[in-house]
Amino acid sequence: MREHRADYSSNAKAVEAVAQQKGGGRESLRRWMTASERERVTSDETAENKRLRRM
Repeated sequence: MREHRADYSSNAKAVEAVAQQKGGGRESLRRWMTASERERVTSDETAENKRLRRM
């Protein structure tokens, strides 16, 4: 999905196109991508973000 993002004007259009190509659902792919992005943040970064929000 990330490899194809630059080919489209928005994330929504990229998700729709890739879902059609792979035969999956748009919402399933969108949720998978969202979860994947969240997993890239380390627990240390999450703790730091929480600490900064409290300031």
